[in-house]
Amino acid sequence: MNQMDEKWNLTRKMVGSDRLSVVMPLYRLAASTEANLKQVAELFESHAIETELVPVDDGSGDGTDAILAHFPLAGFKHVVLKPVVCPRNGGKGTALRAGFEASTGRYVMLLDGDL
Repeated sequence: MNQMDEKWNLTRKMVGSDRLSVVMPLYRLAASTEANLKQVAELFESHAIETELVPVDDGSGDGTDAILAHFPLAGFKHVVLKPVVCPRNGGKGTALRAGFEASTGRYVMLLDGDL
């Protein structure tokens, strides 16, 4: 077992039967949002970690909100999506607060939307 596998096993053990919320603030990332969400979802799914992805569109105005509304998570057993859309840009702090408020996991991880 390599060092990365050990870290994922430790993460899975820590989260246990609880859920990890991954808050991802997004601002004007319509071009990469779908690919980035898919990559993150596949990563947590491959390690069987119960995960709630909480992408937060911080009033981008570039169509990011529409991508979040239609993002497909079919076939994922361990990952759910809980998108948040802010009506106007309030900055990263505002987006993070909105993501924290929407999170239901016992643990919260921050991950920038551009990875």
